[in-house]
Amino acid sequence: MKRLEILFCLGLALAPTLRANDVVYPPAQSFSHFPYVLEKPLPPRSTSFDLRLDYANVFTPNFGRTIVCDLETFAATLSAHYGLARGLTGEVHLRFFTVHGGFLDGGIEWFHRAFSFPNANRPEFPRDQVYYRFKDYFTISDSRGYISPPVFALLKNVVSGERAFLSARLALGLPLMKRPGFVSENPFATAGLIAGYSAGRFALSGSVHVSWFRKPTWLQDEPFRPRMALVEAKLSIHRFRAGFAVRTSPFGSDEISRDAHLIWAGVQLRNGLELGFTEDFTPFDTTPDVGFYLKYPLRKLGSERK
Repeated sequence: MKRLEILFCLGLALAPTLRANDVVYPPAQSFSHFPYVLEKPLPPRSTSFDLRLDYANVFTPNFGRTIVCDLETFAATLSAHYGLARGLTGEVHLRFFTVHGGFLDGGIEWFHRAFSFPNANRPEFPRDQVYYRFKDYFTISDSRGYISPPVFALLKNVVSGERAFLSARLALGLPLMKRPGFVSENPFATAGLIAGYSAGRFALSGSVHVSWFRKPTWLQDEPFRPRMALVEAKLSIHRFRAGFAVRTSPFGSDEISRDAHLIWAGVQLRNGLELGFTEDFTPFDTTPDVGFYLKYPLRKLGSERK
């Protein structure tokens, strides 16, 4: 436990300088997710493959305890990219994730006590166990694994200067299964814009992606918005990465209708391996309490093949 507590405190200490392509929250991610890695198209006939691993603790009960998401998640996302033509890249993203009780609850509670933070009513629920409830629609208390809808996308160059760029993305997610609370039976469409500026070892970028989808049958009469947006800003200085993400909510009432806010920080090690921490901030209703990620470029060919 001592090692876990040290690692956890180290992660939280980095939070104020804090990345996440997506904001982990299973109810929202059941409608759409945002697995995108590239910001600019690859050269023609070039390929790249990226693997991202995410681990997060999620604890978000509403005031009436009719909606509770108390669990930990692990997600593995494999992304493949191919330069179809000059300024146009095709993308495929495959995501597998699990939910389980995990092991971080004790360390989080210890941290809250040590620094006199509110316990957020965590003691109401058993440590390191799954308790996932959405009103009368479902209650889940066991570990499960799922495949998110594969996402097929096109990334197009709009403006490309010596230091600045603007790209556009269109994507379609096609579900392979239906699992209430985890995967909707309906496809989703996404459009996005990415802008950036770089000079030497300094880079700054921002993006906005919006998804549209239909309400799943298992939500019935729940107030619902058929869209969700993810806005992200990133700063890179040499090997260090930092930024924040804001994700809107597809729900139309209760605390879960509030936007999600997340900050992150990471460091790039050898061979492109990037390690980082994520941390949520107020209002804490649709975000992971704390998370960790690992991103690794499996293969990248950045120049045009003859």
